[in-house]
Amino acid sequence: MSTTNSVMIGKKEKAVKIFYKVFEAEAGINAPTIIFLHGGPGLADHNLYVPFWSQLKDVARVIFFDMRGHGQSEGWDQPDTWNLKQWGTDVYEFCNALDIEKPIVVGFSFGGWVALDYATRYPDHPGALILCNTEAKNDFEARAKAYKQKAIARGQDGDLVAKIVKNLAVNAGDPETSELYLKHCAPLFSEKPFRLEELDVCKQNEAVWMKFDKEEQYQFDYHDQLNMIVAPTLVISGSEDPEHPSICAKKMVSKMTSANVRFEIIVGAGDPVYADKPEETLRILRDFITNLAKQQP
Repeated sequence: MSTTNSVMIGKKEKAVKIFYKVFEAEAGINAPTIIFLHGGPGLADHNLYVPFWSQLKDVARVIFFDMRGHGQSEGWDQPDTWNLKQWGTDVYEFCNALDIEKPIVVGFSFGGWVALDYATRYPDHPGALILCNTEAKNDFEARAKAYKQKAIARGQDGDLVAKIVKNLAVNAGDPETSELYLKHCAPLFSEKPFRLEELDVCKQNEAVWMKFDKEEQYQFDYHDQLNMIVAPTLVISGSEDPEHPSICAKKMVSKMTSANVRFEIIVGAGDPVYADKPEETLRILRDFITNLAKQQP
């Protein structure tokens, strides 16, 4: 059973109505609350992630929300707020608006970058973090190498794919480069080829993607702030993920000096890891969530 609602967050000209969906915990009222941050940016909203992540309602209350400028949330007319700092602030304000304390904040892909912004600026706020198929900095060389290897393994032109990935930084925000990326790279995300039609369940805002792609996607770097994170953290990466290579996740984990970090590389899995290894991913997630209570003083 799920319910939908909306809540106002932000102040003055930056105030927006945020849409959210709640799956109540089957485990009872003492179950923790998960706040799920969707991927994207601009091309996806919460709908793409409900089928898998709502399964965690057996161990937690699961809340999905559309970030400002995405899906059914407002902010489509506020391009100056389409940035990681604002989205990270929105996570904090969303929780406060709903009186949610010590949430388990789950960040997938782009949502992971938002989670890192939130967690490094409000380190005492989250009860735990789960970072899935994500990293603290885009590494073009690592991505190009991973894409090339995967393309060759599938009998495709590895050099072409690697060139497209590298050109994303040079031609960030260029529609033609983005189209080539979606055509040649997106199908390599997972061992089960990604289909663009899967995004049809989402209300897309391509302007967000183009702006973020051009201004921030290839410039952000949270490595120097990761030692601020104090909440227990689970990082999940796929050995066959070219979009968010496990070597990048490993580097991120190495910088989390202050956190209780669990790092899992799921062998044979791509992006998302649960497309290829759903049962193993669920087992790891449930184990981490249920063990959080045992870590409480």
